Amino acid sequence: MTERFHLSPKHRAVIEALLREHLPGVEVWAYGSRVDGRSHDGSDLDLVLRGPGLQEISVGQVADFEEAVRESSILFLVEARDWVGLPERFHREIERGYVVLVEGNRSTDGEVDWSERMLGELTDNYDSVRVPVKQAERRPGPYPYYGASGIVDHIDDYLFDGEYLLVAEDGENLRTRNTPIAFLATGKFWVNNHARIVRGNRLANTRYLMYALSNLNISGYLTGSTMPKLTQGNMNRIRILIPPLPEQRAIAHILGTLDDKIELNRRMNETLEAMARALYKSWFVDFDPVRAKAALRHHAAGSITPPLRGGRGGKGASPQSSRRGETGAAQPPRPWLNVRRQYTSKALHHAQAMRQSQTNAEGLLWYYLRNKQLGGYKFRRQQPIGPYIADFACLPEKLLIELDGGQHADPNAPDEQRDQFLRQQGYRVLRFWNHDVFADCFSVLERIYAALTHHPPLEGGSKDASLSGRGSPPPLQPAPDGLASTTPPQGGSDWSVDRARAYLDAMDPEIAALFPDRFVDSELGEIPAGWEVKDLGDLCHKPQYGYTASTQDEPDGPQFLRITDINKKAWIDWDSVPYCEIAEEDIEKYRLYKGDVLIARMADPGHGVMIEENREVVFASYLIRFRPIQEQYTRLLQYWLRSDGYWKMVSERGAGTTRASLNARVLSGFSIVVPSAPIADAFGGQTARLRARVVANVSESRALSAFRDALLPKLISGALRTPGENSWLMSST
Repeated sequence: MTERFHLSPKHRAVIEALLREHLPGVEVWAYGSRVDGRSHDGSDLDLVLRGPGLQEISVGQVADFEEAVRESSILFLVEARDWVGLPERFHREIERGYVVLVEGNRSTDGEVDWSERMLGELTDNYDSVRVPVKQAERRPGPYPYYGASGIVDHIDDYLFDGEYLLVAEDGENLRTRNTPIAFLATGKFWVNNHARIVRGNRLANTRYLMYALSNLNISGYLTGSTMPKLTQGNMNRIRILIPPLPEQRAIAHILGTLDDKIELNRRMNETLEAMARALYKSWFVDFDPVRAKAALRHHAAGSITPPLRGGRGGKGASPQSSRRGETGAAQPPRPWLNVRRQYTSKALHHAQAMRQSQTNAEGLLWYYLRNKQLGGYKFRRQQPIGPYIADFACLPEKLLIELDGGQHADPNAPDEQRDQFLRQQGYRVLRFWNHDVFADCFSVLERIYAALTHHPPLEGGSKDASLSGRGSPPPLQPAPDGLASTTPPQGGSDWSVDRARAYLDAMDPEIAALFPDRFVDSELGEIPAGWEVKDLGDLCHKPQYGYTASTQDEPDGPQFLRITDINKKAWIDWDSVPYCEIAEEDIEKYRLYKGDVLIARMADPGHGVMIEENREVVFASYLIRFRPIQEQYTRLLQYWLRSDGYWKMVSERGAGTTRASLNARVLSGFSIVVPSAPIADAFGGQTARLRARVVANVSESRALSAFRDALLPKLISGALRTPGENSWLMSST
């Protein structure tokens, strides 16, 4: 801007009046020879018109103004050009010297409504504070270390504390803009010399400046043919449209609220993904549930060890093989006691209904009692006896097991009457709290086995009396449903009894019951009993290579999933996936369906993804599809692809002759420790809930991003105003 202007007061008054009449609200600059001192009285007057919000001005308005000038007393030529229609290089030429002939509209308090200013006028610059730190000299710490495109490291010290705007100084991203060229840094952080650092002064809101820069084409301010660079001088000359400060804050609030929600979704997804990976590692790498149960089994072996199936008694062990006296000789078999099954039809129907709605404690204990697993003794559940129903009954030994919640702590409860009747029928009754089953199931089994083998009762009773397997009731009976947890405490191989109990208490008892309590040897080392080592090819249909095509931005055909779409995040950003042309007869062959597993074979080999939603999408030739044969193993494969064991196989077997690569045959031979289908199903159920949240968050963020991107240019240009008639924006965001 310059103060020189060769125009008589008389002519200036005429032109200003015509401008206000025909172009109200338009800011008008004079430039050219009448500003730079090279003019004479007959020189042309060059004007540039800057409409509100730098919106295009009606051609009719400009024509009316020029017609009015020709009919006025002005004898020289007046040429008016719309700022929007001029090339960027003309903008820079005009900005070197101009005079504001007519200012834009003013607000009611006299403040300029919208104006264009250079960035250097709106900011305080802190480039001189920056200090680069070589990678070898950085010490790890909690503070972000920023470069041209964001955080590049975390170190043990900081230079800045607060909210600042970082603008990329150099790098190809200044041209490609694959990532933002201007971004906020908040809190304590360090900045190297590849990012310029500024903060809004009294005229500008820092966040508003970030959004304004994101909407500008700054290519005309860049230097360098091979490596783009934004010098401090050029950055300061970038012109930004600025509304009054309150409106800047309102715009920044609206756009910032949307960005904050998108960022919250991203962080939530990272947390959900970490939870799912932790669960996979706990169950299928560290084998925590198995180690916990094995620790309790070894602890119980210190006194009386119930010979569960697969244990000392072996599978299908009979009562005779496990009942031995002090001399070790087998005891004669006990004759079957003719139990008179005298019970009411009402009790029978009630028992049948109770079998369908057993508690979690009953389900856990039944897991060990069923199928003669405890020393070969046969138990029945929900057994009618007269007017009563026993939770568990070993009829040959006339032993009944009862599980009680906290409601049975009242000594006047009807348990005594019930026990008296059962004793009269010749039964022994052994009672436990539900809490005992959850906290130490093996101790409960130990007491039951002691009663079956006629060891003296542990609580001081006789075999003809009601046996008490419980002490005082727990002060607070835990709700079984509250014990279920997606990510129980983690562990390795060194398990104490307390640690094992705490781990299993944190699990859903029904899921815990699915895991074995011992290990066996395999070609991969120690694995849980009953699990198998299989190859990826054993779990999937024949693998398939993808389709070869060129990508396109226009949605003319299905989306085209590539390696670059799956190797950056733990989810797919479908907005960034391009499209491709493909013949109708080929679409079905290469179409992806929910549950398909894809693995990159080259370029970035090993990266994999599971398709979690059905879309119109095909996959590229550098990807290989593995479709699981059994659906319940899909989630297991999804997180196996993220495991250290999988990546170790990739690094060992994925080396090509000139560049790293894999193929279907090599991948099909990768070994996996495979649990039983019920355990895989349980894992799938828990991770599916987590991943459903991830997919929903990605979808929501996609919608929010589209809404923000539509709002941003309208708000920054002034085409959409806030507050006032558009104040709904504030409340809706």
